[in-house]
Amino acid sequence: QTRFGSIPIMKSVQQSVERSEGLMLQLLLNKLQSQIQLPVCLHVIGVLRRMGRQSDEHLRCLFLQCRDLWLQTSIDEAMRQGTAYQQLCKVTDVMRMHVFEIVTQYRAIFLDFSAAQDDESGEGADGGLLYAWANRRVLGFIEFLELNLKQVCGVGLSDAFGGRTYG
Repeated sequence: QTRFGSIPIMKSVQQSVERSEGLMLQLLLNKLQSQIQLPVCLHVIGVLRRMGRQSDEHLRCLFLQCRDLWLQTSIDEAMRQGTAYQQLCKVTDVMRMHVFEIVTQYRAIFLDFSAAQDDESGEGADGGLLYAWANRRVLGFIEFLELNLKQVCGVGLSDAFGGRTYG
């Protein structure tokens, strides 16, 4: 870089490469903010790792931030449709499916063998990052339920939650 930094054409090439890397980074992060399956997540994180711009801890944070944006977009979309009862059902489904999917993707991508030795505090090799994210999301869902259950007034609650529990 400094060896050829004074040559105008080399400066131009370097700037072009940096712009391309920035664009690629943005496109990869946008991909993580959309509905994607585990193989695509693995590929995106693999490319981000090879780019070498972020530490593993920062990649974990970026992953959860991007997937959280996708989750929030899905929740917002579910909230715009139908009656309070339908919204309750849709948001419950979104939370059940997407939170499970995000946790599964995170654990598969950032596999750490020390995770099997975690204590019950939820603090593992990631410093409790996944636990904190999931806890925040569950608490937010509980707040949503507290606000919206009053509007539904018991009508069809067994239908709303009957098929959405793991037994």
